[in-house]
Amino acid sequence: MPKLAPLGGEQIDYVDEKPAIRRLFADALGKHGLTSRMERAYEAEQLETANSE
Repeated sequence: MPKLAPLGGEQIDYVDEKPAIRRLFADALGKHGLTSRMERAYEAEQLETANSE
């Protein structure tokens, strides 16, 4: 079966993102007293990717 193109084309999908990038994002938000609410998006993409395989 041919490999599917990434969901986002040339961008890096959340499931392929390095953990260090997520930490940098969380740290940058934290400097402004904010927290990430991206966990649902990460989980949804993982499910979508798993279901397409």
